[in-house]
Amino acid sequence: MRTAPLLAAVALLATAATAGAQLDEDPADLSRPIRGLAGGSFYYAHPVGEFSDYIRRGFGGNLHGTWLVSDDGVLGLRVDASYMNYGRETVHDVCALPSNCRVYVDVTTTNNIAFVGAGPQIIAPRGPLRPYVAGQVGWTFIWTSSSIEDADDYDDRSIYDTDNVSDNTFSYGGLGGFLIPISGGRNPASLDLGVRYLRNGRVHYLRKGDIIDDPYGGPPTFNIQRSRADLVTYFIGVTVGLR
Repeated sequence: MRTAPLLAAVALLATAATAGAQLDEDPADLSRPIRGLAGGSFYYAHPVGEFSDYIRRGFGGNLHGTWLVSDDGVLGLRVDASYMNYGRETVHDVCALPSNCRVYVDVTTTNNIAFVGAGPQIIAPRGPLRPYVAGQVGWTFIWTSSSIEDADDYDDRSIYDTDNVSDNTFSYGGLGGFLIPISGGRNPASLDLGVRYLRNGRVHYLRKGDIIDDPYGGPPTFNIQRSRADLVTYFIGVTVGLR
């Protein structure tokens, strides 16, 4: 995943949010306080601790929502859901059906991590640069899956999917960043820049190259790893205020 497409997508989201905020504005709506925040971001994940001995990097996205508990908009309850990919490989021209070795397919294997969590957030309610911090507890899921696709099918439709190895663990951590306002109106939009630290328990998982195929048609061998799965993620996205 390259930086340019990510920045282009974020710019598109920001443009759409700005345009939406300028339509059908009602003075009565503008007088109501912001009661919530919602947004999405793209991120780069950097493994830390012993996890960095096994995994180099990951890329993914995050969706979040915050209910502002206090009337001044400082204290809120934030919920996050994120997904990242830390490895992908495709094996071409695999004979997937032993009874008919004239059927050739592509086998694509992906290594994935998902996180769902919630916790309190404190944010500056106004200003040209609005810092925020949040603490979170939640659950992390890590899995490797393989899918079979027709090698001659140009729309990459999956014929069969299976999970090779999966695990999950309790997680906790914190995040902080800045909201930079880019539009006003009923649903003001802001550029969202920040970093998250996520501490995960010990899990077992696979990396790219950890599935070793048997050249004689037998079942593959899994070179399973086991360690903590701590991550630092750097993100950029758009957050919109909800009245």
